[in-house]
Amino acid sequence: MLLERSLLPEPALYLSAYFERNRDQYYDLLLRISQKGDWASWIAFFLQGVKTEAKDATQKAQRLIALRQAWREIYQGKGGSVHLLALIDLLFERPVLSASIVRERLGVTHAWAMRLIERLAQEGVLSPLGQARRNRLYGAREILQALEEPSYAEEAH
Repeated sequence: MLLERSLLPEPALYLSAYFERNRDQYYDLLLRISQKGDWASWIAFFLQGVKTEAKDATQKAQRLIALRQAWREIYQGKGGSVHLLALIDLLFERPVLSASIVRERLGVTHAWAMRLIERLAQEGVLSPLGQARRNRLYGAREILQALEEPSYAEEAH
């Protein structure tokens, strides 16, 4: 509904995480709907989920914005190239990437893409994922952690 009414540009609320954390209550309330027609309790539970997940998404977005700003300030201060700053921005779109993705998205040579990746890897921003030598993937662990860690504060109903 939020997408349909253009209140969200893309899905940002993942209620399945809330339902999974509250699985017993979720099933109990569904049963109460079918047995007693208790829609009010289900709607209150659902709206609490929207509220909780909206707060979580907001906190994650704030963490990611702060991290991006900090990294840009660090690398601008170190005289980072336009390409290095563009790679930092790209990491917030694609926190897992390869040299070929960097090459394509930034319009640089493969060798230059590797130099950019290696610089960020040396400074701990990127880490190689897996053992592949060819088409190796690199991950921005701080971004991935910010996305994976729940930041919600479960509220009393």
